[in-house]
Amino acid sequence: MSGVDALTAQAVVVLQDRPLVSAGPWLNDAQRLADGRALQVVTPPTSRLSLALRTVFGRPPSRWVVRADDGSYYEGLTGRPLRWDGAAFVHAGDGYAPAYVNGSGPPSGTHLALTFRTAPGSAPGAAVERLFALLTGYAPAGWGPVEPIENPWRREDLAAAVAERPSRVLAVGGGRRACVAVMEFGPGPVESTSLVAGFPPEDPPQPAALPELAAAAAAASPLTSLLAMINPGRADLTFEPRWTGAPSPLGLAMPGARTGPADVPSQRAGDLTWFELGPATDSWQRYQRLLQHLRSPD
Repeated sequence: MSGVDALTAQAVVVLQDRPLVSAGPWLNDAQRLADGRALQVVTPPTSRLSLALRTVFGRPPSRWVVRADDGSYYEGLTGRPLRWDGAAFVHAGDGYAPAYVNGSGPPSGTHLALTFRTAPGSAPGAAVERLFALLTGYAPAGWGPVEPIENPWRREDLAAAVAERPSRVLAVGGGRRACVAVMEFGPGPVESTSLVAGFPPEDPPQPAALPELAAAAAAASPLTSLLAMINPGRADLTFEPRWTGAPSPLGLAMPGARTGPADVPSQRAGDLTWFELGPATDSWQRYQRLLQHLRSPD
């Protein structure tokens, strides 16, 4: 069902009993009602979330609550047990729910996530459009604040819409692989984007192509940073409430000619410097050493 099912001093609770739960118009209504409360969406363990909705629950105090077959509850993104305390779903101890860690089978693909920020005054959506074309073969099919997407992709329409106030906008594509971008526009407008493409097992991402991707995005719209990550996940970019594997950084791009630690390979990528972080067993350690190096005074 849609709409708000419970409203307390601490939480707005919405029940969604459907195979795929997306960021539809109900989400705007629920977030408007939240007004400082936690948005908590309750689903059965058979439900999946769209990528756009998953990003909402990556930000506390919002929470994806899964009702297990035995009547217990757990957090869909972390597996932590939950309980209802009369006002909200709260953590109920340490450990992980059995349904979360004992899910069926490995994920059916890989997610390549590119998180980047554009320089002030950049053309809204220009980097997204270029990356979609390179990753899927086509420009985005459409954009809009909620799912299903209603507006055909025209960057001039997007620019007019986000120029008026801070906005959160989705872009979707229909090319050779699933691709979704969540774009957030602040004053300027400055664009902060998380773009995720889904790859099936027979067609995994190619890390060697990432410097070229970063350079192409920066050529379309100047970037202040770009981080590439890889994560096991469904190729259709939907998310199940179970453990699928840990994300891993592949590379970081920064504008200009820069140097990094001796054990972090780097190369020029157009106007950027690309630092190679993975795939490697110590990719997170490389990432931390690189950040420390970049933040150190000259």
